[in-house]
Amino acid sequence: MPAPTEHLPANHPLLALLQRHQRVLVAGAPGSGKSTLVRAAAATLAARGQACHCLSGDPGLPRIGPPGAACLGRWEAGEWRLEAIAALATLDAARFRLPLVQAVRRLAEQAPAGALLLDAPGVVRGTAGAELLPALVEASGAGALLVLATGDTRFPLHEECRALGLETVTLAPAPRASALRRSWRVALCSSAQRSPSRPWQDGATGCGQATATRRPPMKSCPAACGVSGRTSRPPGASWRPRSWNWLAPSPFCTTRSNTRFRPI
Repeated sequence: MPAPTEHLPANHPLLALLQRHQRVLVAGAPGSGKSTLVRAAAATLAARGQACHCLSGDPGLPRIGPPGAACLGRWEAGEWRLEAIAALATLDAARFRLPLVQAVRRLAEQAPAGALLLDAPGVVRGTAGAELLPALVEASGAGALLVLATGDTRFPLHEECRALGLETVTLAPAPRASALRRSWRVALCSSAQRSPSRPWQDGATGCGQATATRRPPMKSCPAACGVSGRTSRPPGASWRPRSWNWLAPSPFCTTRSNTRFRPI
């Protein structure tokens, strides 16, 4: 049985936005309660007999489908039912902005008519946030914005929101949003460790025919330069193991064939 979901009051600003605009983008910092608010809005609309879809644009911690993907779901029987998926093979929405925007555009085109809520990633600062928010609004066709931000501090992307020229409503974050985010992260990790199956793929249609999110296995350099694995290094080189960029050439190899083993 899915966990019970609270309903929104009849005069909630998000419900009022959905009466004027079919597509609303919900933005806010990580842990501000975006996914919880979207879930409550969907449950409220379902109680009224109205269909509601959600486009999850946070590949790092999605509430619909697997991590590393943008997902389109429909609220049904008290939970989200996955309808379409666009694999990104990354959890970093800030760094891989273009693939995320393209995935959101494809899923938004598949979404049927009716209420559609875009659960945006929590990238709200710097160049990444300033570029990602307008791109997601254009790709999803959103007609309004709902921003979760505290009243004492201005939303970091306030100027970008104003430049969009869309109807914008600002609400205070939910008091328990951060605790709910942590509990959801723990539950997601525990579920992935216990069961090798992927129930989120049941009934879902692939977008781009790509569903794998695992990295390819590590291999030695084709030119036998000595760079192989996460902890190996050429003689005389001093560097600590870090994350890997699988597309850039290695700084320890001058051959063109080695394109998967650069530590960053």
